[in-house]
Amino acid sequence: MTKSLPFCKVSLNIRDRVKDLIGRLTLQEKIRSLVNNASSVERLGIQGYEWWSEALHGISDFGPGTKFGGEFPGATSFPQVILTAASFNASLWEAIARVVSDEARAMYNGGLAGLTYWSPNVNIFRDPRWGRGSGNAWRRPGRCR
Repeated sequence: MTKSLPFCKVSLNIRDRVKDLIGRLTLQEKIRSLVNNASSVERLGIQGYEWWSEALHGISDFGPGTKFGGEFPGATSFPQVILTAASFNASLWEAIARVVSDEARAMYNGGLAGLTYWSPNVNIFRDPRWGRGSGNAWRRPGRCR
């Protein structure tokens, strides 16, 4: 039944598919989809989804969206982002990103995680009182070239 609905037809453009889906959701269903643990909408065949998965310095099982176990007992852990930034090495950033993305995809394929992750913040770290500085790369992003 659900597969025949317009929002499931990949032959339609995304705008029409989104409009169809949003039009079918009740206000409560829309509200429940705005949090990190979006509820399922069984009548439309939509599964629940956990948006909170952590990958600030590698895939982590800290958030509820990733569960290590079985063939995936853990993942590669890298230094805090602000320490990696101190290397001023752009190719290092790319290498880390490749490992993180490969491990994230493997965990998704293994049914242990989704495909959305919190990752390093690209905002400029200007004030240490912010408290999230360890997730930022640098004060002057242009210096890493």
